[in-house]
Amino acid sequence: MNPLRSVARRLAELELWAVSALALVSLLDPRWLLPCVLMAGCFWLLRWVGDGRLTVRTGGDLGVLLLMAALPLNLWLTGFQAISLQQAYRLLSGVALYYALVNWANSPARLRLATLGLMVVGVGVAAYSLVQSEAQARSLLAMLRSLRQFSLPLPQDVVNPNVMAGSLALIFPLALSGAFSAWGKSSSIFQLFSGATTVFIGGAIALSLSRGAWVALVLSVLVLIFLRWRGRWLVFAVALTAAGIIAYRVAPLLMLDVLLAGTSAGDLVGRLNIWSRAIIMMRDFPFTGVGLGMFQTAISRLFPLTFSGSAPANHAHNLYLQIGVDLGIPALIAWLALLLLAFWVSAQTFAQTRRHRSRTDWFAGASAGLFCGVVALAVHGVFDAVTWGMVRPAPLVWVLWGLIMAYGNLAWRHSDR
Repeated sequence: MNPLRSVARRLAELELWAVSALALVSLLDPRWLLPCVLMAGCFWLLRWVGDGRLTVRTGGDLGVLLLMAALPLNLWLTGFQAISLQQAYRLLSGVALYYALVNWANSPARLRLATLGLMVVGVGVAAYSLVQSEAQARSLLAMLRSLRQFSLPLPQDVVNPNVMAGSLALIFPLALSGAFSAWGKSSSIFQLFSGATTVFIGGAIALSLSRGAWVALVLSVLVLIFLRWRGRWLVFAVALTAAGIIAYRVAPLLMLDVLLAGTSAGDLVGRLNIWSRAIIMMRDFPFTGVGLGMFQTAISRLFPLTFSGSAPANHAHNLYLQIGVDLGIPALIAWLALLLLAFWVSAQTFAQTRRHRSRTDWFAGASAGLFCGVVALAVHGVFDAVTWGMVRPAPLVWVLWGLIMAYGNLAWRHSDR
């Protein structure tokens, strides 16, 4: 083999570690987003030299390409390029992580390591949110004061609890499913780690007081029970019946008011006002959107809200509307196609591995957990837009999707043998 190609191949194997390291640093300092994207581009060139291709192909390539195609015109038209560029770099860093995972996780051992790595990231995000968010600190101190009377200073509130809870809800089902999976050698250690991760992340979500994350968490866990455990029909039926009775007794509108109360958008009336403005923006800028990160500027200058006493609306408080407002309807369709593909690939992977392995096998368990992570993403997106845009953990969505594609690639490769 050509020595140059051999060296390029070996260097390309470091892609996931280098890109992940820069992506983690960018969570603390957004100035590292551009180096993260450039680093990914360098590894693509190395892979082209070593293997004759830029990256492993996935079913989501066309959707990713359409999203990327929307960026140049969007950045050219934006009113504040510095803001939009940072958001574009964050989107590109997510795509870089997506392909880095698919390229690297090409064996069961690597896939298991990547799965555990995502749980570790979840623990880190949960720990950071507990330390840095005033909402969680107040909840923790209230619990401590109930045991012993003393006072502690609160940390500076630099983290929005809704952002962290929405991101953690994507990882929780994977950790929960892993706690009940057979991991092979040292299975008890992996189960213990997954269980501890479940408790830690679940506690952080509970303390966040993010009602949207709570709803997403409950529904994703119900779906996980439906997929994995016996008696799932009974549990699912009882849960849906109880939810129906509560909705009938309390009234749907009142339930929505309770879920949305305490958020930056106010109650249901405030949320509907913001959503209506987002729909108008999509109608007036259907192909290009108003620009990445330009929602607050556009709504204050072009589409002012009609209700008073509310905090400034810095995003659409709905994931689907936010993407359409930022990049336009074609980009929204491309993103929705990627979402549906993640559902389909994870469901097919779970069904396929279930036929050849035990339902408690880690491969099938992780596939079910990833599917439920997408459920959490889809449900939480109705209430908030914290998994997209200017929020720092936004690339986690692409990590979730990349892991799903890696599982799908490996499952289909083994089924062809």
